[in-house]
Amino acid sequence: MKALTVTYVPYILAELPSNLILHRVGPQILLPTICVLWGLVTTLQCQVSTYGGLLAARFFLGLVEGGLFPGIVLYLSGMTTTLC
Repeated sequence: MKALTVTYVPYILAELPSNLILHRVGPQILLPTICVLWGLVTTLQCQVSTYGGLLAARFFLGLVEGGLFPGIVLYLSGMTTTLC
């Protein structure tokens, strides 16, 4: 249960700043970068061997995923078309 909670705290904290960065940097750079980082964190979770490592991996997963999902929703909603 604790590992799930550790995932959602950075997820919630990363939503707003990631969308602000999305407006500044642009979706063509930020979204692929976040997708690659999300894939790396997800893939490297198999290397975790301790509970502390699991908590750290889930923290970074929440941090990256907090920028990915809201950014994709913002991009698909068409709100960033004026930025491209």
